[in-house]
This record gives sequence, structure tokens and C-alpha cells, in this order.
Amino acid sequence: MTSVSDTYQQKLMRSIATFLKRWNGSEAKLWDYQAAHCALTLRLTSAERKGNLHLICLGPAFITGPVSWPNCHIEVFDGCVLPNGDVGYVIVDRSVGFEVRTESVEVKENCRPLA
Repeated sequence: MTSVSDTYQQKLMRSIATFLKRWNGSEAKLWDYQAAHCALTLRLTSAERKGNLHLICLGPAFITGPVSWPNCHIEVFDGCVLPNGDVGYVIVDRSVGFEVRTESVEVKENCRPLA
């Protein structure tokens, strides 16, 4: 249950965890990079279900790992120190050595084109 004192950060992290619980085990793919807007999109899809999940990294500062992989086990953590000293997020899949450090993160489900 959400309490009145929950911060935006706490709600965001719970929301991301809920979405990832539904979509982990899917195929992950670096879907889009927009240099002008400094945004990287990671797309999760599954043959067992319609739709997709987008993790949108706003202000990505560091990226390492594969560009696509099956059976993802993605986790998102806040409080990550970025290379410039700011605090942001880290998105990881330890099973394949994937990591993105980013200023901000958004999550959206069932983005076009639908799989």
C-alpha cells in the first residue's frame, strides 16, 4: 500500500520493479539511441505475450554489454554515482554483463511498434 509520505523516487522504483517482474525472462535489445535528446531505449519483448516494455535512459553516461540477449534478468538501482559526480541510476543484467549508468529512467509498456 502506498503511504502519503512516499516520495516520487520510491514510487518510481516500485513501479519499475513491478514492470520488470512481469517482463524479466524476455528478450532484451538496445532499441533506440537519440543523440540529440541524449536518450537510450532498452526494449523487452517475449514470444509468450503481446506487447513490450521500454526502459528509457535519459542522459546515459556509461554503457557496457551486449546489444541484445535472451532471458534477461534486469534490475534498476537508484543512488548510483555517475562519472560526472551526479547521482543517477544503474540498469544491470549481471547474467550477461550489461550495465547502463544514467541520469534518469522512465518505463513504458506497449510502445509502438507492438510485437
